[in-house]
Amino acid sequence: IFADTFLPSDVLEAQSGAVAEIAWTLNAARTGCRNWGTSELGNTTVERSADTCGGRCRQTSGCIGFSYSSACTQRGSCILRSGSCNALSSTCWDQYGMLHDSVASAPEAVPFQSGPAVLPKPKGNTPSETP
Repeated sequence: IFADTFLPSDVLEAQSGAVAEIAWTLNAARTGCRNWGTSELGNTTVERSADTCGGRCRQTSGCIGFSYSSACTQRGSCILRSGSCNALSSTCWDQYGMLHDSVASAPEAVPFQSGPAVLPKPKGNTPSETP
């Protein structure tokens, strides 16, 4: 894992050649959160990359992870989470978790949770478009 994959460039520049602290990690690629609506922290935003989404999470009190869409109609969408992600298969979303020492004023990070992907039929979104 390379630090420049997980930290915004301004944070890396501040390190002035030192190895940067990694703030978050990819928990699951191509995975949505069944419970995204109840664990969402603030409003969904559109960000240029998962790095900028992670930077928002790092600077937001209570953020323990985030969902980022690099594909599909939600491309660029960034959803910060204050709770765990109950995983389901999705081609549109990737799930990231903040590392314990990088969470700003948040309780201990809640682990990523995996489970069966049995869902009622969503209104307006296909299961692959669920964050």
